[in-house]
Amino acid sequence: MLKRTSCIHGRVSNGQQIQADIGPGGEHPMTGRYMQWWKQGMACWLDEARQGDVLPFVCELGPVPYAIALNGYLATPAEEISDRWQQSLVLKELAEKAWREVQQARS
Repeated sequence: MLKRTSCIHGRVSNGQQIQADIGPGGEHPMTGRYMQWWKQGMACWLDEARQGDVLPFVCELGPVPYAIALNGYLATPAEEISDRWQQSLVLKELAEKAWREVQQARS
């Protein structure tokens, strides 16, 4: 249980990489698992939230060498596996969807 959730770090791992390219619509196989965790954290946060409280959702996508590079960490310039800006927008949309679903379940 995620009873003490105070913020959510938005990224999806695949078990081998800290952050994985989840595709343009979030179709990566692990996205569903992360969505479940985010919704659980959001629901727990809402249980304790007061008027005016904010739940930060941080799209945490780091650059090379934190992120995986297609041409290796030591290559110059390093070629990233995905466009971090586009991936952050997908994560934002997924977080908003999770939030709506948690809100609807509480209604």
